[in-house]
Amino acid sequence: MRTISLPTKIVLLLLAAAALFLSALSFKIFGVSTVACKLQSLLAMFLGFYATYRLGELLFDKLTGRLAACMLCSCEAFIFFTNDVRTDALLAGAVIFGIWQVTAFLKTNKTVFSSADSAG
Repeated sequence: MRTISLPTKIVLLLLAAAALFLSALSFKIFGVSTVACKLQSLLAMFLGFYATYRLGELLFDKLTGRLAACMLCSCEAFIFFTNDVRTDALLAGAVIFGIWQVTAFLKTNKTVFSSADSAG
C-alpha cells in the first residue's frame, strides 16, 4: 500500500479553507455577526480545555486536570487564537482532543467519543 504525502503548503491551504467554510456555515445559521464568526474558534478552544482537563484527570488526578485546564485557559496565546478566523484554535482543539482520546484508548482499551475520534 502506498502512502501519499501532501506538501505542507497544501495542508495549510486545506485547513484555512476548513476554517472559512465553518465560518460561512456559522453565518448561515446565526446570521452575519462577530459572535458567529468567532463561534467555531470558541467551541474548538472549549473542546481543548475540556480535553486537557480529562487528560490530566486520566493521567494523574482531578486536581491536576483542573490546574492544567486553568493554565491553558490563562495562556494569552489561546485568547488570541479565538480572535481571528484562522486554523490555530481548530488545530489546537483537535490535537488536544486527539491526544486525550489516544491516551484513553491505550489506558482503558475503549474510546470515550468513538464517533468523534476521526476529528482529532
